[in-house]
Amino acid sequence: ELIMHTHQDLFRECPIFQLISPSTALSLVERFEAVVYVPGEIVIHEGAANAALYVINRGLVTVWKHNAEASAPKGSAGAKKVLTTLTDNDFFGEQTLLKTITAHNKSQPGPVEIKTPIQASATCQCASYCDMFRLTSQHFMTVLEQARSRRGSLVGKDVAGVLANAANERNTRA
Repeated sequence: ELIMHTHQDLFRECPIFQLISPSTALSLVERFEAVVYVPGEIVIHEGAANAALYVINRGLVTVWKHNAEASAPKGSAGAKKVLTTLTDNDFFGEQTLLKTITAHNKSQPGPVEIKTPIQASATCQCASYCDMFRLTSQHFMTVLEQARSRRGSLVGKDVAGVLANAANERNTRA
């Protein structure tokens, strides 16, 4: 509850927390891992496995992909295609989390167990010092599945629906 109070802007502004109940938000917060990154540090590498959702408390994160059509060598500034810049109260990593959830739901009903994280489709790189929270897909799915079993539904949405709707809201703001 102290974390929720001290970071109330994050919970008021981040679309994920607007789509779930306060008790479910508190359960997620209890599983947050605070992480700090420096400018230039890559949080998620395009093509690498990712099994976490990141919520930006403070900072700027640039999301980019390698531009296969660029004539510049890979790794140079000309080979990057910037997709967006995220800031306070935004989140990223939801695409791999959605694919992980979908793969899990197809493979097995029952207890949540993530065996193979999905590869990221973009790179997320810090453009400033970043104070963030990381939530593993395992923790995210466990909390939301528990919320669903307590109430029968998550405000009419399943786990994937919460992430997809939150991403749509974030993209609309951007």
